[in-house]
Amino acid sequence: MRSTSETKPRTPINISVGLFKPITPWSHAPGKTAGDVTVTCEASEPAPGITVTGPTGSIFHPTVSSFVSKYLLFGDDHNVLILSSGTGPGPVGRAVSIIDFTGPSPVERLVFLSMSNSAAVNEPIVHGSPGNGKAFLIWSSSGNKIQNVAIHRSDNGQVICEGPHPFAPTGTISADATPQSLIIRYSILMQQFEKRAANGHPSETKHANHDPGIGYRRSLKIYSKL
Repeated sequence: MRSTSETKPRTPINISVGLFKPITPWSHAPGKTAGDVTVTCEASEPAPGITVTGPTGSIFHPTVSSFVSKYLLFGDDHNVLILSSGTGPGPVGRAVSIIDFTGPSPVERLVFLSMSNSAAVNEPIVHGSPGNGKAFLIWSSSGNKIQNVAIHRSDNGQVICEGPHPFAPTGTISADATPQSLIIRYSILMQQFEKRAANGHPSETKHANHDPGIGYRRSLKIYSKL
């Protein structure tokens, strides 16, 4: 389930042209600093959790019982994603959130909630946009299907290119930015899917028996107007 946050971008973002690159695995190192942002991870009692300190203050993400917390610190603006993962037997819940420093004080905003068949299922995968890391591609796995595929802004987490509903992939998932579009590439049973958004009206076409090809596409002109 994706966040339905009502946050609105305050400024346009400039995403460099090229292929998004992996920035996972997630970290649980005790501390890391980049620029004016510091992340401190405390795994033990009495107050396990992650503290993020940045240009507009500090915020604490508590680690609840039977969960572990990890983080990613990435991009030229030193953005922070936090992952909370269940550790119990059987299906486990996972939540990804972002620390938003765009307001007068930091806010933790939900990116998505998901369920996985067990704690052994791969953690959510994150790819950062080329160059400055102004956007990121993310998805999670239930163990059987890929879910929560989308490209988000790195400053406040808002979705700027939404991917398909849960699906069983037959190839790799990737994203890239062109001068005109953001593109999520994926394949299902050697069929090619393409979804475009023009003037806020999405449309979808399916081309059977093609090589794995273009996934969901959204015009850069649309997100630059948000």
